[in-house]
Amino acid sequence: MGANEEPERIMSTTELTQLERANDMWRQLQVAEDVPENLCRWRQAGYTAAEVAAAEPQLREIWTVPAERNFGWLHEETVEQIKAVDREFITQMRAVRLYEMMGVRARGKPVPSAVEVNLRWRQAILRVLDYDEVSEFRLMNSVSARNVSRLTEGLVLTRSEQRMLFTWQRDFDGLHGTGTLAARPHSADLLEDYLEQWGLIRDLLGDERFTVYLGRADPEFAAMQQLDPSLALSQKEALDLWWLRKKYDLAKWRQRLTTTRSMQDLAEGYQGQVEELLGAARYETYIGLEAGRWLYPAHYGIKWARR
Repeated sequence: MGANEEPERIMSTTELTQLERANDMWRQLQVAEDVPENLCRWRQAGYTAAEVAAAEPQLREIWTVPAERNFGWLHEETVEQIKAVDREFITQMRAVRLYEMMGVRARGKPVPSAVEVNLRWRQAILRVLDYDEVSEFRLMNSVSARNVSRLTEGLVLTRSEQRMLFTWQRDFDGLHGTGTLAARPHSADLLEDYLEQWGLIRDLLGDERFTVYLGRADPEFAAMQQLDPSLALSQKEALDLWWLRKKYDLAKWRQRLTTTRSMQDLAEGYQGQVEELLGAARYETYIGLEAGRWLYPAHYGIKWARR
């Protein structure tokens, strides 16, 4: 034993008994059964209500194996085959998670790694798909599709709209890489591509659904929705105002502004557009807010570095 090493602690008989009881409790589980059935199994095995209640949250965590799917245009028969594969491998993954988190092997059998199970899982799904179905399944369950699903959660989409959004996002990510606008290196080209993509999505979804989508996709728009209630912006006005601000940012980058005069000249063109959008009274309110200062950069002493 090294000088700085603490002596190994020897567990008491009581502690060893408690540990063995806890291990036996986890060995009672059947990975093919869901949480309620396994809770009942514990109770029938004689474990106390307190023991079951204490272990239940961890059981639910181990038993929750994500297998969310978007099936797109796949035939109903193919969808059922995929769901059957998922049920089989969710059971296998529970055994893996039980071993990794609790050190317990279900029924004492050897346990493969999570990587091995995931590989076999993907291979089993591909075996039930033909060539065209493989392409559809990969699109509908890609990283891009999952990001779109997050942004459109709760929105009612037709199958065609969903597939279109997934396709656009996959193509966009193929050009720029995955991630949010805030997480990507900023450039005029990137912002221009975002505005083009968001324009397509707005046309597809309409203002009501796009307002929800954009509020999740762009923090600046989410913040703009919290503006002074006296502005009473409609969804269309809020989107149009945000769009003008983004177009201003894009023009600022494109023109590489370096002087106060050039910044004023650019801002003046947008001042008229914003006043036309809001009307004179609301315009005066808006430019008095922090959010409206972009329209008067010279007045507020805003300096823009060369980009």
